[in-house]
Amino acid sequence: MSKREKIIVVMLLIVVGYGGYEYFFDSSPSKQSMGAKSTCVNLTKFAADIGAKIKQNELSDKKNFIVLKKASLDWDLDPFWKYALKKEGNEKQQDEKTLSEKKFVYSGYLKLGNRKIAIINNMEYEVGEKVLKYEGYSVLSIFPNKVVLAAGKSGKKLTLLIKDEI
Repeated sequence: MSKREKIIVVMLLIVVGYGGYEYFFDSSPSKQSMGAKSTCVNLTKFAADIGAKIKQNELSDKKNFIVLKKASLDWDLDPFWKYALKKEGNEKQQDEKTLSEKKFVYSGYLKLGNRKIAIINNMEYEVGEKVLKYEGYSVLSIFPNKVVLAAGKSGKKLTLLIKDEI
């Protein structure tokens, strides 16, 4: 064995020897039991103090009823809702817009030379092509971050932003 290995073995024997001595010969039961008894007394006293404080701060039946009644009422403003509530007039416009946006998902953009290709609902389209799934819509223009669609009869334009997914 090398000198380094001998040193490691000697240190190991010293540590094991000291641990054996502490475990078998030097463990005095009086020290351990006194510490456990005082800890148990402290915990019992702490639990009793907490119980007494809870009893002092209990609500009466009338106050419990009021709290339960108020909790079951509808909230005017939800504290967890980050955005302001929409006005009733804008709701119909928003509903129409979200319905049309839900039909289309712009998920990709390809540029092959002069050709620009948009991937909408997992299908590839170029400028001027009609969107197959929903008749009446055609692709007006394609950009890396958005696509502009037009409704055939009304001429209404719909802009789709690219949907980034990982």
